[in-house]
Amino acid sequence: MYNIVKRIIMDAMIVIHLSKITLLRGLVENVGVVISRRVFEESVKNSLGRYNDALITDGLIQEDKIMVLDANADRINEIERFGITGGEAEAIALYLDGKYDAIVSDDDVVTENRRECEGGEYG
Repeated sequence: MYNIVKRIIMDAMIVIHLSKITLLRGLVENVGVVISRRVFEESVKNSLGRYNDALITDGLIQEDKIMVLDANADRINEIERFGITGGEAEAIALYLDGKYDAIVSDDDVVTENRRECEGGEYG
């Protein structure tokens, strides 16, 4: 049986790379995409005027195709103890709210700590 993914959270590098290879627009047409405020800063705000992918992502946000949300500060602090910081910590904090089907990250620390988070305090 297949799991249907309806809403996902992404970290900055995933947003940047999908935009660069022109897959981000197609994805947001089929799946609800959420990014954290920090991921927005890392992938869009700090890059506008320098990179076309930032313009594409910003346009999708303006079209309400990508939602930018604030993560819970207390949960971010808990996640940082695993060595995960910045946009990745915020993405995980949002995911742990339980409203999303998947989180997409290319960060090795996120991947390495996934099992500990799932089986432990956050599972």
